[in-house]
Amino acid sequence: MKFSLPYTSGLIDYIENSSDHVQAQINDIYFSDPAINPTARHFHDTDFVDDMWDDLKVLKEEYGIEMNYTMNSSVWKNSVYQDEGKQLLIDNLRTVWDHGCTMLTFNNLLLLRDTEFRETIPAFKIKLS
Repeated sequence: MKFSLPYTSGLIDYIENSSDHVQAQINDIYFSDPAINPTARHFHDTDFVDDMWDDLKVLKEEYGIEMNYTMNSSVWKNSVYQDEGKQLLIDNLRTVWDHGCTMLTFNNLLLLRDTEFRETIPAFKIKLS
């Protein structure tokens, strides 16, 4: 069985020092980027975000561990159903995709039913939350 881990500072050290067996059991690392996603908690240390992306890229390239972006768009109120809000979400997801992330945990089925939204976002593997 494979499992997911949340991204935390220092996670890469844990994984690099784990056995091959433990490394092989990790499917993905889930995370949010407060610079992109206003629903993510605020980090006072902006270096954390740069380090996070660097760590996630290393984990994907060296260990085959997927990046799983978590976006809780339901807290964005009704603006996500209007053109400007929907475009902001789409732009955010394109930025995440451009960073090399191919998995998305998403909690808004209504948006996923929206043809324009669904056909415009990158081809993420989607997990519903």
